[in-house]
Amino acid sequence: MGRTTERTTPLTEMNFRGFDLNSASASVTVYESDSGVVFMNAYTSGNATYTLPSVADCAGKMFMFYNAKTDYYFIIDLASGDTDKICCADSIVGDTVHSAAEVGEWCWVLSDGTYFYVLEGHGTMTVTEE
Repeated sequence: MGRTTERTTPLTEMNFRGFDLNSASASVTVYESDSGVVFMNAYTSGNATYTLPSVADCAGKMFMFYNAKTDYYFIIDLASGDTDKICCADSIVGDTVHSAAEVGEWCWVLSDGTYFYVLEGHGTMTVTEE
């Protein structure tokens, strides 16, 4: 017999729906309809800020952010009106999240409609020419 899983907040979109390569803007607005999109930061003139939609509109939504630049980082910011809605490692961390200025820094941002939960990761890859 199969296992039955109850989900606290079911996803409302397919998991991976698209890819957004940012190489031209220091400021990117993320919309609820961007759920499932991978945002890759390749902006070369400084750090890039991604502003999330209102947390109340994001139950079951998820976004992924990836840093493709060594000298710069990405910032994930809350929509105006949202305060202390970003949680990481079981504690409310406030209004913004900063990646390290390293290639391979990434995070998932998931929402239950009350908070954004950040699942962070990092990695080092070595590319060699054959």
